[in-house]
Amino acid sequence: MSYGSTSESQRESELNNQEDGTDEYIREHLAPKTYSNPKKGAGLLVGWLLLTAGAVACLSLSFYELWTTFFFFLQAIITVVLFMTSDRDRRIKNMLIYIGVVLLCSGGLVGLRFAFPDIFEAMNGRFMTNIVLAALCALGGGMAVFETVHYRKMKRRCTAPAEGTVVRLNSMKHRNGRVYSPVFRFGYQGKKYEASEYEFYSGNVPEVGDRVQIFVYPDDPVTIFDQVRGKRKAKFNVLVGILFFIIGAALMVLFAVSGFGLFEH
Repeated sequence: MSYGSTSESQRESELNNQEDGTDEYIREHLAPKTYSNPKKGAGLLVGWLLLTAGAVACLSLSFYELWTTFFFFLQAIITVVLFMTSDRDRRIKNMLIYIGVVLLCSGGLVGLRFAFPDIFEAMNGRFMTNIVLAALCALGGGMAVFETVHYRKMKRRCTAPAEGTVVRLNSMKHRNGRVYSPVFRFGYQGKKYEASEYEFYSGNVPEVGDRVQIFVYPDDPVTIFDQVRGKRKAKFNVLVGILFFIIGAALMVLFAVSGFGLFEH
Protein backbone atom coordinates (compact mmCIF):
# COMPACT_ATOMS: atom_id res chain seq x y z
CA MET A 1 0.00 0.00 0.00
CA SER A 2 1.04 3.62 -0.38
CA TYR A 3 1.84 5.32 2.89
CA GLY A 4 1.17 8.94 3.59
CA SER A 5 3.75 11.41 4.85
CA THR A 6 3.75 13.17 8.17
CA SER A 7 5.86 15.85 9.83
CA GLU A 8 8.61 15.26 12.37
CA SER A 9 6.59 16.98 15.11
CA GLN A 10 3.56 14.78 14.40
CA ARG A 11 5.66 11.65 14.63
CA GLU A 12 7.23 12.79 17.89
CA SER A 13 3.72 13.40 19.27
CA GLU A 14 2.64 9.92 18.21
CA LEU A 15 5.68 8.42 19.89
CA ASN A 16 4.93 10.26 23.12
CA ASN A 17 1.39 8.90 23.20
CA GLN A 18 2.35 5.24 23.44
CA GLU A 19 0.11 3.02 25.55
CA ASP A 20 1.45 1.59 28.79
CA GLY A 21 1.02 -1.99 27.59
CA THR A 22 -1.44 -3.05 30.33
CA ASP A 23 -3.90 -4.70 27.92
CA GLU A 24 -4.62 -8.13 26.55
CA TYR A 25 -2.31 -7.97 23.53
CA ILE A 26 0.36 -10.69 23.35
CA ARG A 27 3.87 -9.33 22.83
CA GLU A 28 6.12 -12.18 23.97
CA HIS A 29 7.59 -14.76 21.62
CA LEU A 30 6.51 -18.37 22.07
CA ALA A 31 9.00 -21.07 22.91
CA PRO A 32 9.93 -23.17 19.85
CA LYS A 33 7.92 -26.35 19.44
CA THR A 34 11.06 -28.21 18.42
CA TYR A 35 14.71 -27.43 19.06
CA SER A 36 17.44 -27.76 16.49
CA ASN A 37 21.07 -28.30 17.35
CA PRO A 38 22.65 -24.80 17.25
CA LYS A 39 25.88 -26.38 16.01
CA LYS A 40 24.19 -28.18 13.15
CA GLY A 41 26.36 -27.90 10.05
CA ALA A 42 29.32 -26.53 12.02
CA GLY A 43 31.42 -29.59 11.18
CA LEU A 44 30.86 -29.04 7.46
CA LEU A 45 31.72 -25.35 7.83
CA VAL A 46 34.96 -25.96 9.72
CA GLY A 47 35.95 -28.86 7.48
CA TRP A 48 35.39 -26.81 4.33
CA LEU A 49 37.36 -23.83 5.64
CA LEU A 50 40.25 -26.06 6.74
CA LEU A 51 40.28 -27.90 3.42
CA THR A 52 40.29 -24.75 1.33
CA ALA A 53 42.81 -23.03 3.63
CA GLY A 54 45.13 -26.02 3.29
CA ALA A 55 44.82 -26.03 -0.50
CA VAL A 56 45.54 -22.30 -0.67
CA ALA A 57 48.54 -22.62 1.67
CA CYS A 58 49.96 -25.38 -0.52
CA LEU A 59 49.46 -23.44 -3.75
CA SER A 60 50.81 -20.19 -2.26
CA LEU A 61 53.89 -21.62 -0.54
CA SER A 62 54.84 -24.31 -3.05
CA PHE A 63 53.89 -22.69 -6.36
CA TYR A 64 53.68 -18.96 -5.43
CA GLU A 65 50.05 -18.76 -6.52
CA LEU A 66 49.22 -15.95 -4.10
CA TRP A 67 46.09 -15.03 -6.04
CA THR A 68 44.41 -18.08 -4.50
CA THR A 69 44.59 -16.27 -1.14
CA PHE A 70 42.25 -13.58 -2.44
CA PHE A 71 39.74 -16.16 -3.62
CA PHE A 72 39.91 -18.03 -0.29
CA PHE A 73 39.39 -14.81 1.68
CA LEU A 74 36.38 -13.95 -0.47
CA GLN A 75 34.64 -17.32 -0.36
CA ALA A 76 35.39 -17.89 3.35
CA ILE A 77 33.58 -14.71 4.40
CA ILE A 78 30.57 -15.52 2.24
CA THR A 79 30.58 -19.08 3.63
CA VAL A 80 30.33 -17.79 7.20
CA VAL A 81 27.56 -15.34 6.25
CA LEU A 82 25.60 -18.16 4.63
CA PHE A 83 26.06 -20.41 7.66
CA MET A 84 24.95 -17.75 10.15
CA THR A 85 21.93 -16.62 8.10
CA SER A 86 20.52 -20.02 7.12
CA ASP A 87 17.91 -21.86 9.15
CA ARG A 88 19.61 -24.55 11.21
CA ASP A 89 17.67 -27.28 9.44
CA ARG A 90 18.73 -25.93 6.05
CA ARG A 91 22.36 -25.11 6.77
CA ILE A 92 23.83 -28.32 5.40
CA LYS A 93 21.74 -28.18 2.22
CA ASN A 94 22.61 -24.52 1.62
CA MET A 95 26.27 -25.17 2.36
CA LEU A 96 26.46 -28.09 -0.06
CA ILE A 97 24.89 -26.01 -2.83
CA TYR A 98 27.31 -23.19 -2.11
CA ILE A 99 30.31 -25.54 -2.06
CA GLY A 100 29.26 -26.85 -5.47
CA VAL A 101 29.16 -23.28 -6.81
CA VAL A 102 32.59 -22.53 -5.34
CA LEU A 103 34.07 -25.66 -6.92
CA LEU A 104 32.67 -24.66 -10.31
CA CYS A 105 34.12 -21.16 -9.92
CA SER A 106 37.45 -22.68 -8.87
CA GLY A 107 37.52 -24.77 -12.04
CA GLY A 108 36.82 -21.64 -14.07
CA LEU A 109 39.62 -19.73 -12.33
CA VAL A 110 42.07 -22.55 -13.02
CA GLY A 111 41.13 -22.37 -16.70
CA LEU A 112 41.62 -18.60 -16.72
CA ARG A 113 44.96 -19.03 -14.94
CA PHE A 114 46.30 -21.07 -17.84
CA ALA A 115 44.65 -18.85 -20.46
CA PHE A 116 45.93 -15.54 -19.00
CA PRO A 117 49.05 -16.35 -16.95
CA ASP A 118 50.44 -12.80 -17.09
CA ILE A 119 47.38 -11.32 -15.38
CA PHE A 120 47.47 -13.80 -12.52
CA GLU A 121 51.21 -13.34 -12.06
CA ALA A 122 50.68 -9.58 -11.89
CA MET A 123 48.02 -10.12 -9.23
CA ASN A 124 50.58 -12.03 -7.15
CA GLY A 125 52.75 -8.91 -7.03
CA ARG A 126 49.97 -6.67 -5.69
CA PHE A 127 49.05 -8.60 -2.58
CA MET A 128 47.76 -5.79 -0.33
CA THR A 129 45.85 -4.11 -3.15
CA ASN A 130 44.05 -7.32 -4.02
CA ILE A 131 43.33 -8.18 -0.38
CA VAL A 132 41.48 -4.86 -0.09
CA LEU A 133 39.61 -5.53 -3.34
CA ALA A 134 38.81 -9.08 -2.21
CA ALA A 135 37.32 -7.55 0.95
CA LEU A 136 35.15 -5.33 -1.25
CA CYS A 137 34.02 -8.39 -3.23
CA ALA A 138 33.35 -10.24 0.02
CA LEU A 139 31.27 -7.33 1.32
CA GLY A 140 29.17 -7.35 -1.83
CA GLY A 141 28.86 -11.11 -2.00
CA GLY A 142 28.04 -11.38 1.69
CA MET A 143 25.36 -8.69 1.38
CA ALA A 144 23.75 -10.43 -1.59
CA VAL A 145 23.80 -13.83 0.13
CA PHE A 146 22.47 -12.48 3.43
CA GLU A 147 19.58 -10.60 1.84
CA THR A 148 18.60 -13.51 -0.41
CA VAL A 149 18.70 -16.14 2.35
CA HIS A 150 17.03 -13.88 4.94
CA TYR A 151 14.18 -12.92 2.61
CA ARG A 152 13.50 -16.52 1.64
CA LYS A 153 13.68 -17.63 5.27
CA MET A 154 11.17 -15.03 6.43
CA LYS A 155 8.85 -15.71 3.48
CA ARG A 156 9.00 -19.43 4.20
CA ARG A 157 8.26 -18.94 7.90
CA CYS A 158 5.65 -16.20 7.78
CA THR A 159 2.84 -17.68 5.70
CA ALA A 160 -0.39 -16.66 7.46
CA PRO A 161 -1.83 -13.36 6.14
CA ALA A 162 -3.18 -10.81 8.61
CA GLU A 163 -4.16 -7.16 8.55
CA GLY A 164 -2.03 -5.16 10.94
CA THR A 165 -2.87 -1.69 12.24
CA VAL A 166 0.03 0.63 13.04
CA VAL A 167 -0.34 1.71 16.68
CA ARG A 168 2.97 3.54 17.11
CA LEU A 169 6.33 4.19 15.52
CA ASN A 170 9.49 3.27 17.35
CA SER A 171 12.34 5.55 16.37
CA MET A 172 16.08 5.87 16.63
CA LYS A 173 18.65 8.41 15.52
CA HIS A 174 20.52 7.80 12.30
CA ARG A 175 23.34 9.71 10.67
CA ASN A 176 20.86 11.21 8.17
CA GLY A 177 18.11 11.90 10.74
CA ARG A 178 15.56 9.66 12.39
CA VAL A 179 14.45 6.24 11.22
CA TYR A 180 11.21 4.53 12.21
CA SER A 181 9.94 1.02 12.86
CA PRO A 182 6.15 0.53 12.81
CA VAL A 183 4.50 -1.52 15.55
CA PHE A 184 1.43 -3.47 14.44
CA ARG A 185 -1.62 -4.85 16.22
CA PHE A 186 -3.48 -7.70 14.62
CA GLY A 187 -5.64 -10.71 15.31
CA TYR A 188 -4.65 -14.29 14.60
CA GLN A 189 -6.59 -17.45 15.46
CA GLY A 190 -8.81 -15.64 17.96
CA LYS A 191 -5.99 -13.91 19.83
CA LYS A 192 -4.67 -10.37 19.72
CA TYR A 193 -1.00 -9.63 19.10
CA GLU A 194 1.32 -6.66 18.99
CA ALA A 195 4.60 -7.00 17.11
CA SER A 196 7.24 -5.27 15.04
CA GLU A 197 9.66 -6.44 12.37
CA TYR A 198 12.44 -4.50 14.15
CA GLU A 199 13.34 -3.00 10.78
CA PHE A 200 13.91 0.76 10.74
CA TYR A 201 13.12 2.90 7.68
CA SER A 202 13.72 6.52 6.76
CA GLY A 203 11.21 6.80 3.93
CA ASN A 204 7.77 5.51 2.95
CA VAL A 205 6.97 4.85 6.61
CA PRO A 206 3.30 4.06 7.43
CA GLU A 207 1.48 6.42 9.75
CA VAL A 208 -0.23 5.53 13.00
CA GLY A 209 -3.65 4.16 12.09
CA ASP A 210 -2.62 2.78 8.68
CA ARG A 211 -3.61 -0.80 7.92
CA VAL A 212 -1.00 -2.98 6.25
CA GLN A 213 -1.10 -6.59 5.13
CA ILE A 214 1.52 -8.53 7.04
CA PHE A 215 2.35 -12.22 7.25
CA VAL A 216 2.53 -14.11 10.53
CA TYR A 217 4.75 -17.01 11.54
CA PRO A 218 2.15 -19.60 12.72
CA ASP A 219 4.50 -21.20 15.28
CA ASP A 220 5.27 -17.78 16.82
CA PRO A 221 2.73 -15.11 15.78
CA VAL A 222 4.81 -12.27 17.26
CA THR A 223 7.23 -12.90 14.38
CA ILE A 224 5.85 -10.99 11.38
CA PHE A 225 6.97 -10.06 7.89
CA ASP A 226 5.91 -7.36 5.45
CA GLN A 227 6.49 -9.19 2.16
CA VAL A 228 6.11 -6.13 -0.06
CA ARG A 229 8.65 -4.04 1.83
CA GLY A 230 10.88 -7.05 2.46
CA LYS A 231 11.02 -7.97 -1.23
CA ARG A 232 11.79 -4.39 -2.22
CA LYS A 233 14.55 -4.14 0.38
CA ALA A 234 16.06 -7.50 -0.60
CA LYS A 235 16.14 -6.62 -4.30
CA PHE A 236 17.84 -3.30 -3.66
CA ASN A 237 20.49 -4.71 -1.31
CA VAL A 238 21.20 -7.70 -3.57
CA LEU A 239 21.77 -5.34 -6.50
CA VAL A 240 24.08 -3.17 -4.38
CA GLY A 241 25.95 -6.25 -3.23
CA ILE A 242 26.39 -7.54 -6.79
CA LEU A 243 27.61 -4.09 -7.83
CA PHE A 244 30.26 -4.07 -5.08
CA PHE A 245 31.34 -7.57 -6.11
CA ILE A 246 31.68 -6.65 -9.78
CA ILE A 247 33.57 -3.43 -8.99
CA GLY A 248 36.05 -5.28 -6.77
CA ALA A 249 36.65 -8.04 -9.33
CA ALA A 250 36.93 -5.57 -12.22
CA LEU A 251 39.48 -3.46 -10.33
CA MET A 252 41.57 -6.57 -9.65
CA VAL A 253 41.79 -7.27 -13.36
CA LEU A 254 42.27 -3.61 -14.27
CA PHE A 255 45.13 -3.10 -11.83
CA ALA A 256 46.78 -6.34 -12.97
CA VAL A 257 46.61 -5.28 -16.63
CA SER A 258 47.63 -1.66 -16.05
CA GLY A 259 50.36 -2.37 -13.51
CA PHE A 260 48.81 0.02 -10.97
CA GLY A 261 48.48 -0.79 -7.27
CA LEU A 262 46.98 1.03 -4.30
CA PHE A 263 49.78 0.15 -1.88
CA GLU A 264 52.56 -1.22 -4.08
CA HIS A 265 54.86 0.97 -6.12
